[in-house]
Order: sequence, then C-alpha cells, then structure tokens
Amino acid sequence: MLPLDFRPNSAIARHNLPFCDINRLEEEEDKRSYTVPDSEDELKHWWAKFNLQHKYSLYCMILATDIDENVAFLIDKHRKELSDIAGDKCCFVYFRDIEKAKLLEPFHFTEHAKGVIQFIRIIGVQPNKLPCILFFERVTSGEFVYVGMENKTVPELMGFLRELFAFIYSQKEVSLSAVKKFKFSKQVEINREALGKNLMQICKEMVVDVIKSLYRLP
Repeated sequence: MLPLDFRPNSAIARHNLPFCDINRLEEEEDKRSYTVPDSEDELKHWWAKFNLQHKYSLYCMILATDIDENVAFLIDKHRKELSDIAGDKCCFVYFRDIEKAKLLEPFHFTEHAKGVIQFIRIIGVQPNKLPCILFFERVTSGEFVYVGMENKTVPELMGFLRELFAFIYSQKEVSLSAVKKFKFSKQVEINREALGKNLMQICKEMVVDVIKSLYRLP
C-alpha cells in the first residue's frame, strides 16, 4: 500500500506509476499519498482507474491548512500511528509533492496542506468546515461525512481519532453509516452536556430567587 500519483495525465502516471516504485524505499505504511487533481473531470478519471486496482471499505482525508498547527504536528509526527488506528479497511489519503517524492524526501504536512483548498473546492466542502477529517467510500459519489477537529490539542486530537476509529470498527460494517452514527452520538453527547449546564444554571437562579424572597419576608 504505497503512494500513487493522483494525476492520470502526468508523465509518472503514463509510465506504470514509478512514483509508487520509488516510494518502496520509504517506510511501509497503510496510507496513500496523492497530488491534487486539477478538476472534477480529472478526479473522476483517476478514481475510475484507481478503483479497478485498489479497494477499501472507507477512505479518509484530514482537511486542514498550515494555520492548523496542532493538526499539522499530528500528521508530521504521528502519521504511522494514524495509519495503525485506521486499520486495514480504511485508507488515509494525503497529497504529495511529486518532485519531492521522486527525490525520496520525507513527507511533510505542508505538501498536503497546499492541495487542501483546491480539493475542497472541487468536492464542494466549505472552508469554514476546516479543520476536519473527511470520510468517503467513493470520492466521485458526492457523498461525504466530515467530523470536526477544531479547538483540540495534539493529545486530544489523537484521543479523539482513536475513539472515532474504535467506534467505526465496532459497527457491523466499516462504512459511511458508521461515521454518521459516531457523529450523531457525539452531537447527542454535546446536547446532553449543554442541557445539564442549562439546568444547573436554572437551579442556581431558582435558589438565589428563593433566598432573596426569604430576606424580603416581614
């Protein structure tokens, strides 16, 4: 499971993907790195070709830019662990600079970040959803589920992703439906916490009102 070129019309793609062979010298990893497609048509063409050779139940991509420093640090320093927790049915997708890959230069988050904005424009994800992790079964289906990753420290991000993938694998199938269930369960949890805080505030206000009324008694 090695990096492949995302551009079907590139010189690399036309010559049996030597980009893949070059990266055999890098550490084995359950991830694939791609360069950014230039258009929706190119994306569809690539996916049709890719899907004939490689099949995963689920694909995911961390969508963030250089300004999302904690996410950047997570990918640069813990990419191997991200691959491990994603398991063998889910494939992490990253964008790579082909020239750097050909020179066997280590992957850095900045390579991936440069392609994120262009990619989300093609698939229709709004920039205000970043940073997030995007899940899909077929990139050309138009069906995506994103899970927010904002306002988290690096340890919190890793803990969150462990929880996310543990939930996905606890379901009958590794699929978008599992991600949707996780997202729903987290929203219920947030709503419950918010309700609890509101009730506590209401109770405090009631107690204060009772105390004030007692002081006003003759």
